[in-house]
Amino acid sequence: SIIQSNYKLKLLDMLSSGVKLNDIRQLIADNSVSDYSELYKLLYDEIDTYSDGKVAECVLAIAEGQYQDVNVVDKEINFMSTIIKIQRIIK
Repeated sequence: SIIQSNYKLKLLDMLSSGVKLNDIRQLIADNSVSDYSELYKLLYDEIDTYSDGKVAECVLAIAEGQYQDVNVVDKEINFMSTIIKIQRIIK
């Protein structure tokens, strides 16, 4: 539980500090994430910590990723696509 919280906090920190996409991808892979619904909820709940005032756009990106999550084969690719969209929004 502590390890799970640690990587989630690190993900939020990486988003807000503009870390490279490959580093975020590695973080997700290293923690063997299988249920991305928790991460979508985390991104939504903590949106003020990384959105840089662009909350509405980030909510739309999260909602789209969460919606597509149900229909995709590789959920990691879909989640990373959402992260890319968020990074482009907050740049």
